[in-house]
Amino acid sequence: MPGFAYATVADVQRGLEKQIPTALDVVVTEFLERASNRLSVTMTNRGAVNLRAQWEESEEDSDLRIFVRNLVADSAERRFRNPGGFSSENAGIFSVTRYDDFAKGKITFDPDDLDLLDGLLETTSGGREIGPINSRIPAWNRP
Repeated sequence: MPGFAYATVADVQRGLEKQIPTALDVVVTEFLERASNRLSVTMTNRGAVNLRAQWEESEEDSDLRIFVRNLVADSAERRFRNPGGFSSENAGIFSVTRYDDFAKGKITFDPDDLDLLDGLLETTSGGREIGPINSRIPAWNRP
């Protein structure tokens, strides 16, 4: 059963200078599926409506689709540009430092981007109200 991804290999290719070898298409597609799944679960845990349902209901050129596609493609571009998670080479001429989370293949999204996506979902799904202690109240859970 093929997985679902918010972006395609072609979307990732647009952000890269060099061509992605066709032998890596399967690897990039699998990464996009994992990143898409992580983004969907992250947004659900933040109290947002079902991202995939909103995605499927939206128009092809909607702000939601463009933003989510770029968010997932950007995560794949970061992984493709630096697959080993290297951050610096500095102690002598042969020393290398790695980001442990990234080197393990952890998929992350910038919190500011998630807030922007949250706001975009609010405008397309009935919105949320801010509660008395600055907590968000989803539209489907109002008293």
